[in-house]
Amino acid sequence: MDLLKTGIDSIFVLSVIGFFVFLILLYVHYNVTSIFPFIPNGYTLPPADSMITSQTRSMNSEEKVAPEINGSALTFDKITNFKYENFTISFDVYFNGEYRNSSSPRVILYFANNPLTPISLPEDSTLVSSSANLYNTNFIVYGDPVVNDLNIAVVTGSTITRVLELAETIKNVPIKKPFKITLIVGKTFIEVYKDKKLVKTYRYQGVLDTASATGTKLYSPITNIVGDTIKIGNVQYFDSVIRSDQVRVATNEIKSDSFFK
Repeated sequence: MDLLKTGIDSIFVLSVIGFFVFLILLYVHYNVTSIFPFIPNGYTLPPADSMITSQTRSMNSEEKVAPEINGSALTFDKITNFKYENFTISFDVYFNGEYRNSSSPRVILYFANNPLTPISLPEDSTLVSSSANLYNTNFIVYGDPVVNDLNIAVVTGSTITRVLELAETIKNVPIKKPFKITLIVGKTFIEVYKDKKLVKTYRYQGVLDTASATGTKLYSPITNIVGDTIKIGNVQYFDSVIRSDQVRVATNEIKSDSFFK
């Protein structure tokens, strides 16, 4: 009996030690270097670090002396086969603490055939279901109308029935201090990073609407709604999903606040 009790106690102690070792490894995986080869369904194999540097990395505005002009298309000339799923986009965001319209979401990144210039936008799901609104995008980054919250949403379904799925809301973002957002848009999930740290992994409830976005361009903030209240810059596009450790190494350093003034 004593031998059995000793064995059970030993197994319990080893289980506890193993659990804490696993927690440590998880922390290292997401904050220091990748350890576990997480490749879920719909997630293409991340490229090697050398491939990111030489082939799959395309910078839009790293060397610009000013942020993106609102209402402009973001160009990635090095990308010959621009993707609308299984890609990564990284950019700096600057909130100046001011507001322009008390009811319209301040859309700052989206796919479209042409830049949108509406005076207002709805806050509900019709944001993506009307041809007059964001009808061609399959992901949207937008600020709250009057609160310093940043929302990341995806669009699932088809051209007939489109559903806006809110993946993450980053609350109380810094005012007049740039921060970096990196989005890994996979076939079945999106990962949201803030300042190169993982914030959320969201698995779509429906099927990502890639068909509506295909052939469109990526556009910067909607001029009439956003104005100067939110600016983006230092934009990068990767034509693949990338690992968490690659997010920390391959994405640009955050620009200073003077870049946005």
